Amino acid sequence: MSNARNLARLLPNTSGLLPDTNLAAIAASKLSGAVPVANGGTGATGGALGSGQTWQNVTASRAFGPNYTNTTGKPIVVTIWGQSGGVAGNKAVQIFTDGGASGINGFYTSTGNNYATITCVIPAGGNYSAGADGVALGGWVELR
Repeated sequence: MSNARNLARLLPNTSGLLPDTNLAAIAASKLSGAVPVANGGTGATGGALGSGQTWQNVTASRAFGPNYTNTTGKPIVVTIWGQSGGVAGNKAVQIFTDGGASGINGFYTSTGNNYATITCVIPAGGNYSAGADGVALGGWVELR
């Protein structure tokens, strides 16, 4: 069933609400490619975060410092954790996007092997990097 017919069925008497306007036809014209929720779809066109994406462990190909670019054509989620290694003191991990700080997770540890974790959404085409203070890279995963 087409988007226009779905909307016409859901909004059958929209003509006349506004002068010379059929809201169902206008709304349908804005939904090109979307899967109508009324037909069991999600409304997503395939570009939504998580659609067709899986978590990838990219620890072996990532490091604190270098810049990376999201070339997937979709937003991605980046999760990084730093490991204290049992050394006392202030610790932190941080994600930077397109040159600015997007978030930081810091903690103090006196003993033990503690972790700081941070997660950030990177837009399609966005540049990102990670920094750390007092921690080694414990892991880096991306929903891509």
